[in-house]
Amino acid sequence: MNWDYGMAALFVAGFVVLYILMWTFIKPVKLMLKVLLNSVIGTLLLVLFNTIGSVWAFSVPVNIYTALTCGILGVPGFILILLVKWIYGI
Repeated sequence: MNWDYGMAALFVAGFVVLYILMWTFIKPVKLMLKVLLNSVIGTLLLVLFNTIGSVWAFSVPVNIYTALTCGILGVPGFILILLVKWIYGI
């Protein structure tokens, strides 16, 4: 039985290239999923807080800046928005 080392090397090279491509494309997908999850959690917090905060006449405006802050930072971003609103009385 003769081994075709050229074909085996091509298979190995193919798997290496496939691994590198998968590793390269998985990182951005993970980042996008993390931002999406933070966006959902941040939006839910904003809506829930505005619903509950209406009892005490304290609400956070939902605009592009608050949505991006909550979307990128998640719960810490929401807390940051609350602190800014509380400190500056905006």
